Amino acid sequence: MNSVLGNIIKYTGLFLILVFVSGCSTKVSLINQPQLLHFSTPETSGGWGNGHISVSLASGESKYLFGSVDSLDPTSLNVTNSTKESIERTGGRLDLNLWVGLLENLDVFIIPKGGAGETVGIKIQLLGSPHSAKEEGYKLSVEARYSSIHETDTGGTNIGTVLIDSLFGGNTPTADINTNAKSSDFSANIGYRYNPNDLIYFNTFINNNSFSGELSYDALGVYRAVATSSKSFGALLGYHYTTDANGFFNAEIGLAKTSWDNRGSVTATPVGISWGRNW
Repeated sequence: MNSVLGNIIKYTGLFLILVFVSGCSTKVSLINQPQLLHFSTPETSGGWGNGHISVSLASGESKYLFGSVDSLDPTSLNVTNSTKESIERTGGRLDLNLWVGLLENLDVFIIPKGGAGETVGIKIQLLGSPHSAKEEGYKLSVEARYSSIHETDTGGTNIGTVLIDSLFGGNTPTADINTNAKSSDFSANIGYRYNPNDLIYFNTFINNNSFSGELSYDALGVYRAVATSSKSFGALLGYHYTTDANGFFNAEIGLAKTSWDNRGSVTATPVGISWGRNW
């Protein structure tokens, strides 16, 4: 009897733990998030093969939520949430950035996103010497970026729900999203280098974004498809510090307005920082 009771307690505890684990990643959301911070100075790298790589962390950018679904919620609340729209601020965005010089005043740029796509760009410096010279003076550049990102996500297929299904049978319903976002971004960046280590800059930009996505949850017959476009414009104030060993950090704060067609607009004050190394 005691062994039976012990097994009941053991498997009940296991069940509760698995339910907790499975609930950690069962919610999916249909979101459009234009990229506002650029982490780009007005200087190019300074010639063929020169460049830098960095990791950037951005917060406070604007995003539009078109709806969300939780695979573990079989109630009508899921149906309501699947069409609940709102404009929010992002909690954070982490990117890997790579710049490579082609000419003294010409750089190319990429943010790799794995199989999901990438952001690519080009920078032309019109005034002042490039970064490799580290010369004092005014700097001016123009930049263009293009992004094409395709993302999919499924809620309810983590290790917790897999184990629950294997122990108790059945097939846990899943919630799925499928999104496509394309954007073009143009900016003009002016700054001043005070010495080999310190540079400040002011970057103005405009971003055009198109977005389409699908949200589905078979258990409740939820299917939502959206398509929209947005425009963002704003200004970024940045400070770039280069160490004597060619490491650097870049801090940026901005003020930007994003408007979604027929869905309103929001003004955001994004802030972020990047760390990297020149070569």
